[in-house]
Amino acid sequence: MGSWGDRLVTHASNVALRYMAVMVCGLSLAHARAEAKMLNFDEGRLEQGLMPDGCNNPFRETAKFIDFYETSIVTMAAERGARAKGVESLFAIDSLRDRINEISNRSGGEESAVDRLIVTQLCHYEKIATQKNVGAGAKALQIFAKTPELHDHLAAIAPKLLGDTVALYKAQQRAMRDTKNQENFVISRQNEIRRAKDLGEAKVRQLIE
Repeated sequence: MGSWGDRLVTHASNVALRYMAVMVCGLSLAHARAEAKMLNFDEGRLEQGLMPDGCNNPFRETAKFIDFYETSIVTMAAERGARAKGVESLFAIDSLRDRINEISNRSGGEESAVDRLIVTQLCHYEKIATQKNVGAGAKALQIFAKTPELHDHLAAIAPKLLGDTVALYKAQQRAMRDTKNQENFVISRQNEIRRAKDLGEAKVRQLIE
């Protein structure tokens, strides 16, 4: 059985290895999931996708809004083309969101900062559209993923939304680097402890031989 110093060093090394494995695996899973999601398009999706209720509900189901966003941008690309205004940026936002959530190990449906950005913009459009609708004398309003006005709104806010998402991604990367640096510092201190222990044992052997 190893000494406590050996066990400390081994534990710290294992933590660092697990950290790197999570990063690599997370990025791979994010890329695979995003690719499968974007390619899994069927024509019926053009006629589906109703914006969920809950913009004013603090306990809203974020996953439903994100699914609506993804359906909207897929429909937008299918109807307007991959090079249409805002489409590339909107897909980049979705890809970054996947990366951030995978690296953060958000698999339980927790709302991330990027999720909040997306939901805020969807709800902002709903508010604008509802006000126009009420002004026209209508009471009920349904917003579909194929709604052209929604696509116009998403295209208009795409540059700002992408910039904010990139900033969040970089902030997360900085935080992860800080965590890694802290782990390296701990390992280096533990290595010094081990070295001191070895030197002490060598000193004892010199004194008693």
